Amino acid sequence: VDNKVTYNVSVGQRFSANTLVSFNVGSGFKAPSFNDLYYPTDAYSYGNAELTPETSTSVEVLFKTSFADIETELSIYQTEIDNLIEWDVDENYKYTPTNIAEAEIRGLELSFSGEFFNVNHELQLGYLDAVNITTHQPLIRRSKNSARYQLSRQWQSLSVLASVNYQGEREDTQWPGTITLESYTLVDVSASYHINSAWTAGIKINNLLDKDYTSATNYIGQPAQYLLTVSYRQ
Repeated sequence: VDNKVTYNVSVGQRFSANTLVSFNVGSGFKAPSFNDLYYPTDAYSYGNAELTPETSTSVEVLFKTSFADIETELSIYQTEIDNLIEWDVDENYKYTPTNIAEAEIRGLELSFSGEFFNVNHELQLGYLDAVNITTHQPLIRRSKNSARYQLSRQWQSLSVLASVNYQGEREDTQWPGTITLESYTLVDVSASYHINSAWTAGIKINNLLDKDYTSATNYIGQPAQYLLTVSYRQ
């Protein structure tokens, strides 16, 4: 059995009590899963016992600030991946995992968090450029643009939370090439009430607006989902 050594190195500098800049470098390793290797042949897919493990190298510059109870974080990163494992469709319309010789992912993530009018707010914005170096085509199922906004509040024993999640357009496989999946926005809400020190009741609604969306080719997203929970902890 082969083994692999990975590493992570981080160096940071505080320019003030409220500002931090750090530089991070690391490597990664991902072995094929059992399904990747040996998924039984059926009408839709089959495994690939010839897969090679993924290896990657990442570089990140991170900026953190905190002023007037508003925290910001900006991450700029680049990851180079050898033998990236992705499921692709063949001429028989069956999906099988393959290795992409070289791939590169570059992006940035910007987040803000703070409390206004006794409500906690969190905003996350992301941009991603993920490409197959050999073909110069986008990697599948990776949105260039994404965003998430969440607000929450607690009144004594009652906690409420709402979030809005946006996923931009992204490419996916569809023989003989690719298809562009439409962007979508989902709204989720939840609330929980601590009845006493042991009992908690909660409700969660995923996809509150019952939005129709496609998470991947031929996979329709989850419609509105209502969950009621009661938990006991001693």
